[in-house]
Amino acid sequence: MWLSRWTALMAVVLLCATWPLWLGESEFPAIPLTSLLCAAPVWIDWTAVSCLLLGLCGVLLGRTSISQWAWPMVLVCGLVLVAIDQHRLQPWFYQLLFFAAILRLSQPAHARSMLTWIVISIYFYSALGKFDFEFLHTVGQQFWGGMIKLVGREPVFDTQTSIVWISLLPLAEMLLAVGLSFRVTRRATGIVACLFHVGLMLLLGPLGLKHSWGVFFWNLQFSGQALLLFVWPQFENRSSDQAELPNQWGNHFATGLAALVIALPVGERWGYWDHWTSWALYAPHSSRVEVWIANNAVDKLPIGLQPLMPVNSTVELWIRLPLERWSLEVTGTPIYPQARFEMGVALELARRIDSEHHIRAILRGVSARWDGQRT
Repeated sequence: MWLSRWTALMAVVLLCATWPLWLGESEFPAIPLTSLLCAAPVWIDWTAVSCLLLGLCGVLLGRTSISQWAWPMVLVCGLVLVAIDQHRLQPWFYQLLFFAAILRLSQPAHARSMLTWIVISIYFYSALGKFDFEFLHTVGQQFWGGMIKLVGREPVFDTQTSIVWISLLPLAEMLLAVGLSFRVTRRATGIVACLFHVGLMLLLGPLGLKHSWGVFFWNLQFSGQALLLFVWPQFENRSSDQAELPNQWGNHFATGLAALVIALPVGERWGYWDHWTSWALYAPHSSRVEVWIANNAVDKLPIGLQPLMPVNSTVELWIRLPLERWSLEVTGTPIYPQARFEMGVALELARRIDSEHHIRAILRGVSARWDGQRT
């Protein structure tokens, strides 16, 4: 399938764009899924990354006999890497993992059908996460300013007016989900989806808000993915790796997996599923932890974090740590937006400065959709 090759190619590009996250030697704390993996040696990271790249290269060759072992290798190595560090569960990597499972388990036509509905659900949940007080008043305002600057004008923030325009972004995603759900409108909507992601690349890329390269390339992947799934699906019928390898049981397992991927995000607001794995993308309503450090312990922080501290930190008794900026500077990726993960970072910093009394962590729950209030 051309979709398989495109997915593998963009995964290689994204791995290269975010390489500090995968080598196991980053200054930013690695927070494993279980404490049993806290002492995992770095050679496991290197081995898993090498085998992951080997598997992706096998998929790129486009031969069925090689894809039989290549996708399972990608899946197993990916799960190992995520188990060692939750930070690696970036949305694009989560997508790669279930793509690998479905493309290997099921027959090509069935795999396309399952992936089609999963991609539609991504647009739906992404839109749902942005119809939210926090997005409309924070990140959405940044998007609005970026869009105005792209057309050569200086943004003038009238909150009520800008919110109306900002609402068009999640509305566009929701309309994409609806249009892609029906065969009669799927191709035309697929073309719009391609243009939508090109627009996001302009807004978030080097010419716009200068967000991380991972965001830029993931939108590029989605643009090509829309072409192959919705605009030119006939290319898949002519591809050379269409042998019906898996049996019907594989199709059933793939259907069950797809159903889980589509259904689990329903529980995101209540804490039953993570924000990024629920496609809450650029949705700042996520749970979080504010980490503060005592003024007299700043010099004990990791070297890469100290220059990022606020300029007035010398006169404050407690200073909030800029964990989001630190993550971007050191790993090239946004911090994993989950209170569980950020609390792990706070505990690791307390261990590094050898004091539990110089660190404070304030746990904040998911913000309310209509007024942004948190517990």
